[in-house]
Amino acid sequence: MQKLVSVIIPTYNSAKYIKEALESVFHQSYANCEIIVIDDGSTDDTREVLKQYLDRIVYIYKENGGPASARNKGLEVAKGGYIAFLDADDLWFPEKIACQVAKMQNDPDVGISFCSFQVINSNSCCNGKRVGSKNKRIGSRIYDKLLRGNFIVASSVMIRRSVVEKVGYFDPAGALKFVEDFDFWLRITRNYKALYLPEIFGCYRIHQENSSVNDVSRLKVLKVLDKQLEFGTVSQKQINQAKADCYFHEGWYFIDKNPHHARECLKKAIRLCSGNFMIMMRSLGVLIFSYDPFKSFQILKNV
Repeated sequence: MQKLVSVIIPTYNSAKYIKEALESVFHQSYANCEIIVIDDGSTDDTREVLKQYLDRIVYIYKENGGPASARNKGLEVAKGGYIAFLDADDLWFPEKIACQVAKMQNDPDVGISFCSFQVINSNSCCNGKRVGSKNKRIGSRIYDKLLRGNFIVASSVMIRRSVVEKVGYFDPAGALKFVEDFDFWLRITRNYKALYLPEIFGCYRIHQENSSVNDVSRLKVLKVLDKQLEFGTVSQKQINQAKADCYFHEGWYFIDKNPHHARECLKKAIRLCSGNFMIMMRSLGVLIFSYDPFKSFQILKNV
């Protein structure tokens, strides 16, 4: 008999996309799923769109509290031995659940599994890119790798119910809003093996509403990294190098949009890199480039 899989779908003003997300769950080859939709205080037509599905889903409306509180509400009512997350603007391919369950059943030490996703736009058109880890040999102990940047797409994740009982729920603290998933993955992978499926099993949608969130959350991961020191499993040097990576990517992203902010981030990356030659050189190169592209080319050529 198939184990029950609880699919938790948090939604906030996603009336435009949630029908496609739900249909992708209904078309899963794995039959034994309960679908829990947490409406996080939507003010659009989400409730109207969902009326036609009320006989096939568990629908819960709550006051707006953010993604963490919505997912936590889903976890409270979930009955499955496996739990999968799907954002309301993403979608799955038919074999996604079946493949993850089969792989996790083969290795009881795996606490979390995830896969790659194809990037699509607001009209469901593929742009040829993919998100998630591009390293097919990522291994099962990924905590140290994950510290250097979140490569796990929330909609690709499946975890065991027993893992939630061990590590707790998503942290709803306002300081971690939009990066609470990164914090959650770190808490899991610090204690459990992970399983990466390199196949593309779904679509991650990029649109105007979530692109602004990505900009906001870029440096908020620093708070997640600081939190890791509380557990005594990483050194300050590891955290500093992870922060250096974060500041580098922030600087790279804003080099044209906000040069002053970019330069300050790149300087912080250089100060934090703790002797890591690669981080130092790429940060220094981009920093010099922001002032004088020709001079930057000559310096890097000499190096």
